[in-house]
Amino acid sequence: MQLQVRTKNFRLHDEVREQLERRIRFALGRFAGRISLVTVGLADLNGPRRGTDKQCRLVVRMIPRGKVTIEERHADIAAAVALAADRAGWSVRRDLRRRHDTRYDRRSSEPPRNGSDAADGPPAYGV
Repeated sequence: MQLQVRTKNFRLHDEVREQLERRIRFALGRFAGRISLVTVGLADLNGPRRGTDKQCRLVVRMIPRGKVTIEERHADIAAAVALAADRAGWSVRRDLRRRHDTRYDRRSSEPPRNGSDAADGPPAYGV
């Protein structure tokens, strides 16, 4: 899982960048094998004015296809990243579960007969 951090309208200190990367890797680490790239866009929307103006936008590119985009705003950039990372974790999990359920549903629409598994061979008739 590659991680790219981009900033707009402010400078991010190395210690803060490492903390944010650690937080994102913690939230998405268990899905690392299914994620190719995470792009983190950080912006200060109001410039030097105060307020809820720090924006974090996470774009998670999935393997083999698909993406999840999350956007959060908060007065503190670390809080915005934490909220976005948590939501991204839930969204990626939901997306992977949907893919799994869809793939499972396409394989067979009818249940196995006589309680036997389809991999056990043909069903036993008249036994």
